[in-house]
Amino acid sequence: MITASNRGKEKPYKAKVPQHNTGELTRFRRPEKTAEAEVQNLQQTKTLQRINPRLIASRVQALKQAKSPMALLVRAMAIVLVASSLTGMAGCTILARKPVTVVEPQLFRTTDVEGTLQTTDFPADSVSPDGSHFLAVKDDADGSHLVIMPVDGEYSETICIESVSKDWLSGSWFSYRPLGWTSDSEFMYTKVGWQPSGAHKSERGVALVIGRLSGLSGKAQSETKPGTDGQAGQTSTEEAAFFALPYRDSSLQTLFLPGQKQVYLNNNTTIWRFDIAEKNLTVLKSDLPDYIYRRPIPSPKGDYFVYELNEKDKSGIFIFNTATGEEKPLLPNGDTMSFYPAWSFDGKYIAAYTVGKKEGASGTAWHNYMLFEGEDTAQSIGSSITVVDREGTVVDTIQVEGKYLQNFRWSQNDHTIGFLAGSAQPSQDENSGLPSSVLGEGVWMARIGKSSKQAEAPVYLGDIPRDANGTLPYSSLITFGPDSKGIFCNVYENGAWFFAENGKPVKVVDGLWPGFDGETAPVYGNSVVALVSVEESGKEFWILNADQATKFGEVKGPWAWVVANSDSKLIIFCGDVSVTSDNATDYPMAFPRKGKLAVYSMLKSEGN
Repeated sequence: MITASNRGKEKPYKAKVPQHNTGELTRFRRPEKTAEAEVQNLQQTKTLQRINPRLIASRVQALKQAKSPMALLVRAMAIVLVASSLTGMAGCTILARKPVTVVEPQLFRTTDVEGTLQTTDFPADSVSPDGSHFLAVKDDADGSHLVIMPVDGEYSETICIESVSKDWLSGSWFSYRPLGWTSDSEFMYTKVGWQPSGAHKSERGVALVIGRLSGLSGKAQSETKPGTDGQAGQTSTEEAAFFALPYRDSSLQTLFLPGQKQVYLNNNTTIWRFDIAEKNLTVLKSDLPDYIYRRPIPSPKGDYFVYELNEKDKSGIFIFNTATGEEKPLLPNGDTMSFYPAWSFDGKYIAAYTVGKKEGASGTAWHNYMLFEGEDTAQSIGSSITVVDREGTVVDTIQVEGKYLQNFRWSQNDHTIGFLAGSAQPSQDENSGLPSSVLGEGVWMARIGKSSKQAEAPVYLGDIPRDANGTLPYSSLITFGPDSKGIFCNVYENGAWFFAENGKPVKVVDGLWPGFDGETAPVYGNSVVALVSVEESGKEFWILNADQATKFGEVKGPWAWVVANSDSKLIIFCGDVSVTSDNATDYPMAFPRKGKLAVYSMLKSEGN
């Protein structure tokens, strides 16, 4: 059971699943009952916006004939109200009802793909602003190719921008990384690793490339389109900047900001900024220590970076202003240590795990603090979560008495943090003096930065469900719901669950929903997209919201992932499980040799 919008009424979680199961890409329709309900609601809304003059006249006449004092009073009031309504109608226009966005996935088109389309760092930026094309990396038996692929039905041909051979890839580390589009006809990407061509061939580094697409429809371009008898779309490229990378350094992180005409890049030690309009690359900072798994984290707008330092004269979390070049402590180490900082989605706040010192320890180096040690670095576990603004002012300290906090997530559109709270597990090493880890026992959320000076206490959302033997399984948060009033959570071997702020935890889908490599799941209307791994190595496509789960597609095999998405389209690569490259020499890994590209129209706009 789950509470949706009405707190006092519980209703079962509705899972809408198609009646057939073919194992192939299929068009799934919403149940007719739901569609009829929406139409009925729309008609009721429109009815309330209309006034029937004859009905009004008849009611006035009936009131005029009434004799009792109460009836006379009501008659007078009614006449005044009717007159006011008619006066308003004469001089004003009734406001049009705002269009309602309805999430209704429909399979728009499929395209055969020879090879495998890879995931990208920026799936939401991969689609051109006009929604007609998207950037992708396609790997096949010949090598790796940066391509432009069609989204809408007006185009049909894939355009190859450039390629690197299989031989080059087998002997060196190299990859294409699409950034996105700066306009309908201009795009950017990086070439990372040992350069296969150009002015820096055989050098190890990063090339920033600006590409241009021409020959498509439009008044300023040729009217010929890909897939016609005329000339297909053409591309031209320009290597706008290059910088070297140290040997074996593959930790490059990129922030693409087309609206600001900027690209921020960083590895563990250096921060760069590339001005797209001026084609100018600037080194902003180059003296950071090289710590494993601890690289600088940019704010959403690139105006700041936060990072951790563990030096004799500097220890803690520091913030760097990219405009002024100023560095200052944000959460310096002292009696406590904060680590693994994460920005809120609007860049206003930074949250980090916090732990205290070991008993008898002195100094501010990392080894002096009660960290949960992992295989290579500290685990994401703290005795509290500290939230500060960009000036270092503590906004909130989140704690649950007697529990450790782990796996925190910021909400997408609100200053809310979700996290797991649990107890420490005993260490197998009796001499370490430290517990080994923490298993999440319950899901919590905390609202940050409210107007009142008294911080709100964390809100308990529910216990992690135990298995049939009463054992507490491993769990992890996936993402908030779009309204920030609940959290989706993966429970190992027990599916994905929704923990609502005003309801009981409920399982939404069976199978494993790992999330999108830690990134925010695509959101359409009030729903999030989930690609769920199910038994027998299959993938199911779902849209999930606070009280409903709707399955809209499925494929055989595990090879399905989002390669691009826009405000209205979701683009998924679906590999053919029957043709893979297991133990073959033409691929470094067992990827499908071919597949299909599935483009879904996610929204249906209801007008007046």
